[in-house]
Amino acid sequence: DGTPFPYDLAQPLCVTPEFLNADPNFAVDRALVETKIFEQPARDLRYAHFVNWIWDQLTETYGADTIYATGFNVYTTLDPTIQNAAQQAVTDQLNQARARFDIENGSVVVIDPQTGAVWGMVGSSDFNNDEIDGQVNVSLTPQQPGSSIKPVVYVTTFEGIDPASQCYNAAAPYFSPGTVLWDTPTVWGNPPSVYEPLNYDRTFRGPVTIRRALSNSLNVPAVKALDCVGTERFQQKANEMGIEFPLQSPTAVGLPSALGAAEVRLFDMVAAYAAFANGGIRREPFGISRIETVTGDIIFQVDMNALQGIPVIRPEHAYLISSILSDNQARSEEFGTGYPMEVAGHTAAVKTGTTDENRDAWTIGWTPQVVVGVWMGNTDNRPTGGETGYGVAAPVWNATISAALQGKPNVGFPQPGGIVQQQICNDTGTTVPTNGCGPGESYTEVFWNSQPPPQGTDSLLQVVNVDPFTNRIANQYCQEYAQPQTYLMTTDATAISWINNRPEGQAWAQSRGLTLPLQTPPVEECTADQPRPVVVLNSPAPGATVSGPVQLLGQVSLPNFQRYEFQIAPVGTENFTTLAGQTYTIQEPDANSFLGGWNSIDTPDGQYILRLVAYATNNAFLDVRVPITVFNNQAPAVISTPTQKNIGKFV
Repeated sequence: DGTPFPYDLAQPLCVTPEFLNADPNFAVDRALVETKIFEQPARDLRYAHFVNWIWDQLTETYGADTIYATGFNVYTTLDPTIQNAAQQAVTDQLNQARARFDIENGSVVVIDPQTGAVWGMVGSSDFNNDEIDGQVNVSLTPQQPGSSIKPVVYVTTFEGIDPASQCYNAAAPYFSPGTVLWDTPTVWGNPPSVYEPLNYDRTFRGPVTIRRALSNSLNVPAVKALDCVGTERFQQKANEMGIEFPLQSPTAVGLPSALGAAEVRLFDMVAAYAAFANGGIRREPFGISRIETVTGDIIFQVDMNALQGIPVIRPEHAYLISSILSDNQARSEEFGTGYPMEVAGHTAAVKTGTTDENRDAWTIGWTPQVVVGVWMGNTDNRPTGGETGYGVAAPVWNATISAALQGKPNVGFPQPGGIVQQQICNDTGTTVPTNGCGPGESYTEVFWNSQPPPQGTDSLLQVVNVDPFTNRIANQYCQEYAQPQTYLMTTDATAISWINNRPEGQAWAQSRGLTLPLQTPPVEECTADQPRPVVVLNSPAPGATVSGPVQLLGQVSLPNFQRYEFQIAPVGTENFTTLAGQTYTIQEPDANSFLGGWNSIDTPDGQYILRLVAYATNNAFLDVRVPITVFNNQAPAVISTPTQKNIGKFV
């Protein structure tokens, strides 16, 4: 009706039923709806993910209405120096990595292992970046941990092996850093449902100690270790330490859990690994240290002197894990030495992890003063194109933990009482036997004195004195030809197959003096009534000069006889060649028997060694050697006519 509209449409207008019904004569002829682009307010919140994490705890405990009505001053555990260093490290590393890989996100958690105080939390690389879902706190979301979960696998084995497992040894029902596992091709299950893990470098190393396996993140030994304790006990130990599996449990996933197939949260992992750093105590992580009302009344405060923890790992086992993962030399085989796995001026334990198709890259490391965990990857879980925990997460870890340790002394890992050192063999994990460790050599390992290494007499490689002709254990009845033979004492079918069928396994076995294919050691000893080998060469006599046809007289009698033959070599050499036609398959047990006839006319004059060698069916042999001179300048004398028995032995 021409009456001016009583509101400025340039300003927000709220229309309510009361407004419309206020004047019954008022008619709305037309509604003009004008839309404008909504400008999202800029979010310049410092440490946004940490603040949101704190806010969630406050509202859960006190309720938002109470907080707004009362007003709180909240004091947190956040250390701005550490937090800033972590955020900058994520940014810097992503800027470098994007040039080579498809990777956009990262998360960091920093915890004081002595109290549980959270010193830093980077939930994503950019809180304001919606393209990467930047407001999602990745440290609280489930991700596959890759090999970073392996310390939990191995500490479970330190506590004891499943008695129903084929790994169980009643004499030593536990593993230790020196325990040897076989890094060999191994298949679990039956076709078509088989599981065959591979190491990152696709090679196999044979027998490896747990120190070597864990420090170099070998996959096959880790899966075997999990098989020795079972997924149920592994899951129980992880839960005790504070690690939950929100999507699928290790008991459901099975053996791939050893390599991180069951998802975990970065926050849980860092809090749990604090137990490795502090001697085995689980401490609940916290971010709020004190809450006051606006009038200064304290309604909550953490008593740092009364914090309680729960023992979840023996102090000795926590120390052993830290010892392995702080051993820069042990991990050099796979990771080299120095940056980023070493922290300048400090002894730090560290474990990396990389998942299938390089989707997740992890590094978690600690000293007694701080634990830092890093996840790098993509929020949508797409592959990064080849990035690894060592390549992209470890540098972030190094920068963050270095900032946290700035100005702090290097305290190392204090040894609990009962930790001892012991020389053991690399190949076997046993104490050094009287005959030494062989090519595998020895090294100094640390043990809890209640869980010592096996004795050298229980070595995987056993040397037995064997009579080669009877293949029996040598004793007083068969000492004269006894030879030390090395045997592999294992029932691991994968080890036996690797040695018998793979070139690298055969090379390893031969370097250890093993006979191929592998033999089982004898269990019976020689007896007095068993015939002994006899090999005698009566003629020609030592120092004899021969010419023309030569009678070869002597005696050959061998258990398990196969053949005997005559060989010749110039004096001073071992270049023996078998004389033509002088190989025989019938032994001659009688003394001074005609063994063969050799025509020396074809041999140049000179000084030689004539050798009679007799072989058993197992390739054992016995020989005699006689020095002779061949001289054929004069016509050979006529020798006696051969009998019917030996007529065929002249050549």
